[in-house]
Amino acid sequence: MIRAAFGTVSSIDEVLVELVAAKDVLSESRADGSLYEIANSIHQRMSRERDRLSSNETRATYNDFDEMTVDRRLWHARFAPTTNAYGPTPSQRESYRIARELYDEVAANLTELVDTEYAALKDAMDSAGAPWSPGRGIQ
Repeated sequence: MIRAAFGTVSSIDEVLVELVAAKDVLSESRADGSLYEIANSIHQRMSRERDRLSSNETRATYNDFDEMTVDRRLWHARFAPTTNAYGPTPSQRESYRIARELYDEVAANLTELVDTEYAALKDAMDSAGAPWSPGRGIQ
């Protein structure tokens, strides 16, 4: 579960880089301005989903925590033989259960964002003749 969560965060980071590049391209192209708004909306929602998986470093610096993230719940749920005498405690099992539910919810939201909305944005950018950006095929 920890590997899945960290792998998902890495994938989100890659898509966020692509979205930043797309927004840069759209801000200087003659494509419809609504495409920039769509890209920005997807970027913001993906960032929120990322923050649900792993702590937002900027907010953590100021001790401004919104909700328990998947990685913090998994940190609590891990079994550490040096500190646990008999195995996972009931509270550790509950932390894992909550982390699993939250991960599944985030994964479903990300699937919608990436597979549907981001794919449609890339198609719209190609149709509008927007210059190339990473994540899109060469035109």
